Amino acid sequence: MDGVIFDGSGEALPPTGLARRLGCPEGDGDAIAYAVGTLGFVHVAPLRDTLLVKFDPFTVDHLAAFAAFYEIAGQAPKRLVLAYPGEAGGSEQYEIFNSLIAGLKRVEAALNRTGNGIGPSPRSDTLPADRGPCRLVGEPGSTKNHQPEIRELADLP
Repeated sequence: MDGVIFDGSGEALPPTGLARRLGCPEGDGDAIAYAVGTLGFVHVAPLRDTLLVKFDPFTVDHLAAFAAFYEIAGQAPKRLVLAYPGEAGGSEQYEIFNSLIAGLKRVEAALNRTGNGIGPSPRSDTLPADRGPCRLVGEPGSTKNHQPEIRELADLP
């Protein structure tokens, strides 16, 4: 499940070598979880006729979300699975959509509810690797202390 990761500038990055690119020591946790939960990146990965989209509604960068929207629409999957962090120390939460439009609307609603909807966001002049050491969400030193409000599960067939 490689897929693609969209960064804060909307650039598509391969998941392989992500830890090195972010300045994280190899084997020091999950670089994708760090990129999604801390840096606001979006991970889109194919799973047969489905796309898995990992994002954190509270940290997602709007350009990363825009780029992911285009990737999702371009692939036109039969199903869309949204994954986002659960409560601290808990497992990820998932929502499954049999309609591409319903899934994209859900992503948009999550972004709007958390204040990370469409619009300008403050930008850092530093690269993600300059933002500090790679820490997973929930680890000591992590700045993540809020939880997404998404709790409903789409109707399944």
